[in-house]
Amino acid sequence: MLEVALIVVSLSAQSLTAIDSNGQELARMVVSTGKPSTPTPIGTFEIGHQYSVTDLVGDDYRVPDVPHVQCLVGNGITPNNYCIHPQPPGSGSLGIARSRGCIRLANQDAKWLFDNTAVGTEVIIHG
Repeated sequence: MLEVALIVVSLSAQSLTAIDSNGQELARMVVSTGKPSTPTPIGTFEIGHQYSVTDLVGDDYRVPDVPHVQCLVGNGITPNNYCIHPQPPGSGSLGIARSRGCIRLANQDAKWLFDNTAVGTEVIIHG
């Protein structure tokens, strides 16, 4: 049974909060969001695509076989350009803005969120 009705990401706190349909907090997780040169977009989005395993690809990187990836759509962003996913190996500690705009989680948090979230779930990202 899917439980998460809303995901709220705080850039200033480097946290993600999963909320159920009754407005109750289900989980709060430490994240790493975009660094100043590649910021995470602010606004209201939704989970547009979920990938049990996929490659993360950018202009100068390729990370193969990343599990539990959920990508955002809406509010003018390009689909599959900003995703919620586990932190890549060797990427440093969470809780610091250091990604290329994606929202990175600990592996176990990414799996839990993936298992309890549906395509179409609202995602609010604020400063």
